[in-house]
Amino acid sequence: CVGLAAASPADVGFSLAATRSALAHRAVVVGADAEELRAGLTALAAGEPAAQVVTGRAGADRGRTAFLFSGQGSQRLGMGGELCAAYPVFAAAYDEVCALLGTPVDVDSEELHRTGSTQPALFA
Repeated sequence: CVGLAAASPADVGFSLAATRSALAHRAVVVGADAEELRAGLTALAAGEPAAQVVTGRAGADRGRTAFLFSGQGSQRLGMGGELCAAYPVFAAAYDEVCALLGTPVDVDSEELHRTGSTQPALFA
């Protein structure tokens, strides 16, 4: 990360996505600020595990791209549970947002018909 201190994370991310070949091995570094991003990049470069780093390998089947703009009504109970179980970074962000909301998101399905419960539950 030497020499990149002045670059914004958005600019670095764009440059990496737009100017590099799409190779089979992939990595994503997630952070709330530049310090967390640098720590993740340092761990990635050293080959060390880090909570804010997700690595993987792209499949041979390139698949197709789809975009879904569902609006309200797409929610279902526990839709973020699998992400929480699989990705510690997502789980930490989920817990942080739930604490900030101050609203219980573990509500019964009937509560999802009320906007006051639906909007916070969309994240859950």
